[in-house]
This record gives sequence, C-alpha cells and structure tokens, in this order.
Amino acid sequence: MNNQVVIVGAGGHARVVIDIFRQADTWDPIGCLDMTVPVGSVIEGVPVIGTDEMLSTLRKEGACFAFAAVGDNALRFRLLQKLQQLGYRLPNAISPYAYVAPSARLGVGIAIMPGAIVGPEVVLGDGVVINTRASVDHESVVESYGHVAPGATLSGNVHMEALAMVGCGASVIQQRRIGTGTIVGAGAVVVHDLPPHVVAHGVPARVRRSIACRQAA
Repeated sequence: MNNQVVIVGAGGHARVVIDIFRQADTWDPIGCLDMTVPVGSVIEGVPVIGTDEMLSTLRKEGACFAFAAVGDNALRFRLLQKLQQLGYRLPNAISPYAYVAPSARLGVGIAIMPGAIVGPEVVLGDGVVINTRASVDHESVVESYGHVAPGATLSGNVHMEALAMVGCGASVIQQRRIGTGTIVGAGAVVVHDLPPHVVAHGVPARVRRSIACRQAA
C-alpha cells in the first residue's frame, strides 16, 4: 500500500501532524508545502519542498494522499477543497494516545491530537481538529472545519456548526449550539446557544462582537 502523504503546511500544526503520523506508524510524510517557509527547511525531519502551487504537479506525478495541516479554519477549508478538486485522498491523523469511541463517525482530513477524547456517537465532519487534551462528549456534532482547541471541553449533545472554534480551556455545557464561524474565547464557559459569526468570551460567555463571514475568503 502506498502510505506516502504530502503535508500542506509547515508551521506548528504541521509539526504535530507529522509526529502523529510517525507515532501511529500509519503514513509516511514525504514533504511539506508552505507559502512562507523557505524551501529546504526541515520540519520534524520532513523537508519543505515547495509551495501550494506544486500540488497539481505532485498529483500528476503520482502523489495520491495529502493532509492540510493548518490550524486556521478558513484556510483549512480552502485547502481541503483544493485537494479534493485535484483528486487527492485525505487521510485522518489520529494520535495513538487519543481515545476515539468505536461508534464515533469521522469525515476525512481530521486531526485528533494526543490526549483527546471523542465519545460515543460523536460526529466529526471533514477537516475537523480536536486538539491536545480536548474532549468531545457523547452525541456531540462538530461540523466540517471546526476546531476544538487544547484543553477545551464539549459536554454531551453539543452542536458546533461549520468553521466554529472553541478556544483553549473553554467549556460548553450540554445541549448547546454554536453557530457557523463563531469563535469562543479561551477559558470561556458557554451556557447559552451562540449565533453564527460572533466572538464570545467570559464566564458565562457573552457575545462581544460580530465577525465577517470567512468561508469564501
């Protein structure tokens, strides 16, 4: 089986993804592509071989698998769309030190970091990030390109809409809904539903401002 994978990104998020692939002994990262990191740089032992503009060439040369290793939700959305359009297959990066319940349903291009917990009947959409020591409890839904940051906790039956983010150490009580593209600040406690495209923080979390829709940015 061809287990070689192109890593799109060469920042901190990419470092963790490369480490996960190696610890899990599932995929062999053959090179990183990045728009800002110089070619020839080495990221966790993996060389930066070019920019995103090489994706088409690499695909024509036979590369089959790629992983969008960036933390920014909107950028990850655009990259995964491009990878799929080019015909790449999108593996998941699941740390062997995470727990994923057998009944959880996963999309593609997902990163589940060390110490994370994904509970029974959880649904994770494409391109979701469940970061280090984050917890997503039973029957919760994290729609595509969402991000549950390090140490954040979603209680049971929480629903995060697409491109939403729950910041470091934040908590969301059971049966709450977080709107599309909304950002929950670090350390917040969400006790009420939050609308789309806002920033909310505090204890309890309150809407502080609106943010522009970034899906098509």
